[in-house]
Amino acid sequence: MGVRLLQLALASLVYHFEWSLDPGQELDMDEIFGITLMKQQPLVLIPKLRKL
Repeated sequence: MGVRLLQLALASLVYHFEWSLDPGQELDMDEIFGITLMKQQPLVLIPKLRKL
């Protein structure tokens, strides 16, 4: 049940908001290797409420 609720919450965020990068920032896809693969620079997004 937890997996279904997580999918529903994520789908709601994607549907109700328009996501954009911080002005002047480019999408950096560099990675750091370790036990898990992580982004070198954290992804910072700005949510904007979508008008339905």
